[in-house]
Amino acid sequence: MNCKIAASIVLYNPDLDRLNENIKSISMQVEKVILVDNASDSTEIAKFENSKCVLLRNQTNVGLAQALNQAMQYAYEQGFDWVLTLDQDSVSQEDLVEGLKRHIDKERIGIIAPKFIDRNCPRLSDDDCGWKYVLRCITSASLTNVKIWKTVGGFDNSLFIDYVDYAFCAKIIRNGFAIIKDSDVSLLHEIGRSKRIFIFNKYSYILYNHSPMRDYYIVRNTLYYCYAYPDVWNVKQDKRELILRCVMILAFEKDKMAKFCSMLKGWKDSRKLIKVEKEKKREIRETVRQEIKDKMK
Repeated sequence: MNCKIAASIVLYNPDLDRLNENIKSISMQVEKVILVDNASDSTEIAKFENSKCVLLRNQTNVGLAQALNQAMQYAYEQGFDWVLTLDQDSVSQEDLVEGLKRHIDKERIGIIAPKFIDRNCPRLSDDDCGWKYVLRCITSASLTNVKIWKTVGGFDNSLFIDYVDYAFCAKIIRNGFAIIKDSDVSLLHEIGRSKRIFIFNKYSYILYNHSPMRDYYIVRNTLYYCYAYPDVWNVKQDKRELILRCVMILAFEKDKMAKFCSMLKGWKDSRKLIKVEKEKKREIRETVRQEIKDKMK
């Protein structure tokens, strides 16, 4: 099946050497590289724009979700069928796109994702083999169907960052589409400044050492996701993991007070997002009731 494939990279103050490596590793595998810059400080990002690489610049940091939607919209308008979404520090294997393309002919596929190998912590790396259908995957190096992105309403701009990918995956599943993960295709990935620690020389845990801002969004968006998509995922598991993460952050990471305040604010602000979601559900119920009444007349 012939199809047009682009890659997108969302930028925010990237390491320019790593970004250059990123672009070089993917530009030979796709027809176009779409860079979306969220108001980075550096003016040197402009040097990456050329006939193969387009640069979309935002005046402020609009967040990951909106930037992804901008890239997908550009791809939609330019007639691309699939977009490979990459983090700014990703480094793609030379056969990444070719490996993922093996699945594009399967029916109703919204996303095709590889396994990832974490640079900092091997324990976080995926050791599966073969391919399978999954309920969610991370954004980095995921090949996303442009038409299905449009059909399900795109990424949720209100999330800004964190759980943006999982919420989008939930939309894919809810609308009857599928997600494939091919563990024979891999990507070098990096989750925060991850570090493995041992407790009582027996139990191990991974500290991610995110900034207080990231911890805010992790708490806020996890709780929102758990409310919005209980039919798609085992949200009890996510809640348990969130509680454990908060405890471990306060026990072992630096900047405890700043992170505690951020996580507390994230909890409070999650209720605002949930309130909006409740209102949406109420409006949907009212619309359905009215349609039923109209049919019965």
